[in-house]
Amino acid sequence: MAAQQGVDALAATQAIGPKELESAAKTAKVRIQPGDVVLIRTGWIRHWPDQRKYYSVQSGQPGITVEAARWATDQGVACLGSDNFAVEVMPTPNGGHPVHVHCLVEKGVHLLEVANLEDLSRPRPTSFIWCWSP
Repeated sequence: MAAQQGVDALAATQAIGPKELESAAKTAKVRIQPGDVVLIRTGWIRHWPDQRKYYSVQSGQPGITVEAARWATDQGVACLGSDNFAVEVMPTPNGGHPVHVHCLVEKGVHLLEVANLEDLSRPRPTSFIWCWSP
């Protein structure tokens, strides 16, 4: 998402909705299919050395909205991952963790948090084999 918007990192509290996910998929010339893992690079991991900033809920973190999560699960994804600590935008608009509830509880879709996607983003691959050992 950061590269899609031409920035190193999205702004704190920037919400990523279904239109942004659709646009990114279209730009990458990929179609999200059942069983896919969708990784969302916000660039937020760049704040990791200063963990107070990285984990600060007060300042916020960019991430997906529950509408974006619903769009992804409607495509049949097996996992949503991001480089922030919650996958979803923080703080959430109405409190709680609606993306977590939707994905984990309602749909059984895994969430991958705190993924370092920096090296993967440099060659800008749009698809690759994903091997994940819990």
